Amino acid sequence: MLNFLDLFIFFFLISSISIVVPNLSAASQESFGPFITTSLSTPPSSSSPWTLFGGIAGGYSRIYSSSYSESPQGAQYLLNLDLSFQAQNWIIDAGIGWMNSSVSGKTSVSQEARIQTLAGLLELNPRYRINNRWQLGPVVNLAFGTDTTYAPTQGVSKNSILIGIKGIYEIPSDTYPIRFWTQLSTNVFSRQQQAYVAWLGIQIGIPIKFGEPKSKEASSSPKITASNRLSIILDPQRVFFGTSSANMDPYMQSILEDLGKYLDENEASANTEILGYADQRGSFNYNLKLSQKRAEAVKNRFIKGGLNAAKLELKALSYLHPLDSRNNPSAWAKNRRVEIVFNSIKNPGALIEKLKPLSGEIKIKSESTSD
Repeated sequence: MLNFLDLFIFFFLISSISIVVPNLSAASQESFGPFITTSLSTPPSSSSPWTLFGGIAGGYSRIYSSSYSESPQGAQYLLNLDLSFQAQNWIIDAGIGWMNSSVSGKTSVSQEARIQTLAGLLELNPRYRINNRWQLGPVVNLAFGTDTTYAPTQGVSKNSILIGIKGIYEIPSDTYPIRFWTQLSTNVFSRQQQAYVAWLGIQIGIPIKFGEPKSKEASSSPKITASNRLSIILDPQRVFFGTSSANMDPYMQSILEDLGKYLDENEASANTEILGYADQRGSFNYNLKLSQKRAEAVKNRFIKGGLNAAKLELKALSYLHPLDSRNNPSAWAKNRRVEIVFNSIKNPGALIEKLKPLSGEIKIKSESTSD
């Protein structure tokens, strides 16, 4: 008959397979997420590769040994603190925690056996980022203190090493990222008995920032002339593209059509460039096609609104010219974008008002070719 730990292991393996298999092909592709701040100038990045995570976990352990007629098993909990570092698609955690485990079973002579394990727990866990949220990798724990071997004997100082696999689902954030994790591990270098330990936990993080980059703020009241060149980065939280998709929300489509109508009626002499981008992940050609589709989606809305297609110039730039060259979710979100450049605008002030529904709070950047 399956017990709690057996079921836990079964569902852990099934969930790991369900995570890995569907995402192997998508892991090299772009994963789109609505995490971005909007600006007509290049925004400074506030994200950090270092994050301090703290949390709590509950779990279950089971001990196998010839000394027991009924394998001891029971619940446990863990308080832990991890320092996490992101580099490319890899994340490395180093942490410390406090574990309390209580199991019970029967010895070979049918006597009750209760084992209380109290130990400090050091952790090293490198993981690969499968996509924007899922991470998977090996984990090594060093249990230190007294009674760390899941054995009845107490008061003997002896370290114990546990090795296993850890999976994490993370909700990225520049302020308080949250992650849910699961782990299955076993003790090694122990000839007397084998302990299998399963965990489920939650952690909340605080990014560690070593100084904020200075932003190059544009003038709040630029000199506006008929030769102004205005650019806008569409806000993915409003003009939202799904994962590897160029589809937009119908409401935002209507706003783009309205903008196309305005440009046709009021800025007929203007020349408009539509630039499509993707983030750094995946092949250049794949992202080139994806950025082309996104730019075309915006172009088609302008044309449907009445703007002359001859006034539109389309460019697909794949992952070239990133706003943020780092490899983390915050940087990827900034780089997944469509930019629109308006040349020779007659009435920049009125156009800026029309752009607000597409870009949120606008920081104006204007380039003048003549006074």
